[in-house]
Amino acid sequence: MRTGSREFMSTLANYKIPLAVASTRPRKVIEEAIEAVGVRSFFDAVVAAEDVYRGKPDPEMFLYAAQLLSFIPERCIVFGNSNSAVEAAHDARMKCVAVASKHKIYELSAADLVVKQLGELSVVDLKNLADIESPEFGMEPEPDMEEGEETSPPSSSVGVDDLFW
Repeated sequence: MRTGSREFMSTLANYKIPLAVASTRPRKVIEEAIEAVGVRSFFDAVVAAEDVYRGKPDPEMFLYAAQLLSFIPERCIVFGNSNSAVEAAHDARMKCVAVASKHKIYELSAADLVVKQLGELSVVDLKNLADIESPEFGMEPEPDMEEGEETSPPSSSVGVDDLFW
C-alpha cells in the first residue's frame, strides 16, 4: 500500500464518506488483498470483474459502485492510476483523481487532479473538486434567492447521504 493511503481512508471514514473499491480483478483477489493490508473495514462496497459485463474504460463498474453506495454519479470521485480509469470515470460523469504510481504525472493529465500519493489530498481538496458547499465541510451554502424574494418552507427534505459523493 502506498504511503498515506491508509491515513487518507481513515480521514474519509471520520467524515463518514462512503468508499467502494471497483476493480477488474476477481472478487476473491480483491477481498484477499484488502484484507491482507487491513483496509477492508473502510469499504462499504466492492465491485469485482464478475459484477459487470465490461471493464474499464467502460464506466459500468463505477456506475454500479455509485448505485451500491446510493449516490448519483455526479457526486462520486474516482481514484485511479491509469488513463482507462480516468476515461471510465469521466464517461460515468464522475470526477477523477489520478494517482501517478505506474505513470508519470503528465501522462495522466486528463484527470481532474493528479497526485503522487493520496496523502497529498485533504477533504477540502475533494470538496473543491466536487464543488460542494456544505456545512459539514466548513462552508455554508449560498442561498439561491433574488433580492426581495419571499422565503417559504421547503417542499421536501434532502437526505444527507448525497452531500459528498
